[in-house]
Amino acid sequence: MFGYAVANKQIMTEDEINRYREVYCGLCSRLKYKYGFTGRFALTYDMAFLILVLSSAYNCEGKRKQARCAVHPVKKHSEWTNEITDYAADMNIILAYHNAVDDVKDENNVSSKAKALLLSSKAGMLKNIYASKYEKIACCLKRLTQIEESGKCLPDEAGNIFGKVMYEVFLYKQDKLGEEISDMAFSLGKFIYILDACTDIKNDIKKNNYNPLMDMYNEKGSIIEFKEILEMLLGECAIKFEKLPISNDASIIKNILFSGIWLKYEAACNQMR
Repeated sequence: MFGYAVANKQIMTEDEINRYREVYCGLCSRLKYKYGFTGRFALTYDMAFLILVLSSAYNCEGKRKQARCAVHPVKKHSEWTNEITDYAADMNIILAYHNAVDDVKDENNVSSKAKALLLSSKAGMLKNIYASKYEKIACCLKRLTQIEESGKCLPDEAGNIFGKVMYEVFLYKQDKLGEEISDMAFSLGKFIYILDACTDIKNDIKKNNYNPLMDMYNEKGSIIEFKEILEMLLGECAIKFEKLPISNDASIIKNILFSGIWLKYEAACNQMR
């Protein structure tokens, strides 16, 4: 359910791409600094989106520096970081660990086991720092596992549960603005859960894996028929998003939220045509 909050670079200006890249590179750098190379393996564009939204809403300034890394060993590149970057790095590790544990249950291969093992101590440390948030996220993901193991198609309940996960991840501060941002994230989480189910359904059928939309898919016969439902769910998110005080990086954030987030779904639809 991760990897959807990405930018559609095809419709971005060069300046927007560079800005997007420096936020992402800043996150990568902080993951490496705080958690070593294992942290970098957990890197996702979803957390770059988190940084952009929170930094813009709270109007947080950042620091920019030129650096080299293993990916860019010759030419220096720009990295942009602030306190929210560190928070996003922590959330990245927590989510990556739980995702790895889930992969172990689903695939039970050496790769997923190794990733879960490498991340376990780091996640354990964060459990102490973010005790309440960590527990809420863990409880939600545990409930999702229970629904999957039951085999029951409960997309509404499951979507709401993943929405709660996103709520906690985006709740950076316990204030009114924090709640407004998290309400938007809750709706986004519901949308992403159903979107993920749509894009995975063909593969899930092939592998005989659980998918919450199986009953509906058998009736509709194509994920293209889910577009109206998905647009309605994203519409709820958009209404809440428009109320947020987003100014900095607004064009990039809107690109991700209203264009980039559809990329995997559109690719899956094209494969079925």
